Amino acid sequence: MEPPKPAKTNDLKSDSKVASFKIINKEEKDQYYLVEFFIEKDIMIIHMKSFESKIKLIYENSFTLSDLIKINKYFKMFDSLEEVVNNIKDLQEKDLISINRNHNDNFDFILNVELNKEKIDLKLELLIKDNNQLIQISQILNSLEKENKELKESLNQYKAKLEKNELMLSKLLKLHKMNSSIMLEIEEFDLVINQIEKNMDKKVNYLKQLYKGTRDGEGMANIKPRAFNINNIVLLVRSKSGYRFGGFTSICFEEISGSDIYKSDDKAFVFSLDRKDTYSISVKDQAIRLSPARAFMFGPNDIWVYGNFLSGKSGNGLGGYTGQATFDYKGLDAALSGINRQYFALQEVEAYEVIYNV
Repeated sequence: MEPPKPAKTNDLKSDSKVASFKIINKEEKDQYYLVEFFIEKDIMIIHMKSFESKIKLIYENSFTLSDLIKINKYFKMFDSLEEVVNNIKDLQEKDLISINRNHNDNFDFILNVELNKEKIDLKLELLIKDNNQLIQISQILNSLEKENKELKESLNQYKAKLEKNELMLSKLLKLHKMNSSIMLEIEEFDLVINQIEKNMDKKVNYLKQLYKGTRDGEGMANIKPRAFNINNIVLLVRSKSGYRFGGFTSICFEEISGSDIYKSDDKAFVFSLDRKDTYSISVKDQAIRLSPARAFMFGPNDIWVYGNFLSGKSGNGLGGYTGQATFDYKGLDAALSGINRQYFALQEVEAYEVIYNV
């Protein structure tokens, strides 16, 4: 859905402005811009004015909260546009907002909330601040007498809101730490983590990246030293057709010579990030398959990733194969790669070690 058209300056009520601040043009120090935020009903309106020889409106746009969430998942942390604007003021003070001149010689207002290291530090600060508030609220709640029902209810609601923000921040940090180009959504992260925690009966701290094909290179010589002989492996795969899927095993992949060997693992499962679903093991003694020629194999042929999966030198010239056999796919015929019992071309492969809470 397209965002609503921005309101004209003359149409805005004076009491609808909720924030404004100056941004200095770093290339031309004598220039600065005034950014103003207005909120009318469920719409946030942004105006940006330049101060050169005269005041000039150079940018205006408007967004609902759902529009902002579609632009950047960062905004999922907030329950209202007022919260968004208050946080934007914090970002501006930390120099995380900038003005860029685009190729059409127009100006763009850039909100730098992508999760890189600098922004991670900001979110950690917010997380610590929320924790302090949670401790204070818990202490107040413990000291309140039973007759203060209204105050207790209000504090409990605020505490629940802080806990929700804390959880969201924690998940964003862990997803960022993965550095994955395959797992992109918090919901996908939750899907895999929740199933691992259920199967293993312990809490996951984070996923540590061991191998990334496009960075580390294909071939068994590059894969084995990084991802073999390590227990608790999550495999992520993206096909050239765009399908994203993978598997988890609590045991390790390892180098062998001679014939293929099956290994048992009743904790193993495979999953589809696109379908947001997991598929449990049905033949436990065939959870993973070790092979001299294939790097990662779940089941007899549920997922195959050949060593030379990018160049097409193996795997029928494509590098991967899916054929449903060992896991319960809930009646679906092509749950993972969109095809069944066929080779497919691979675009990326990532392997992670599951790090549990101590």
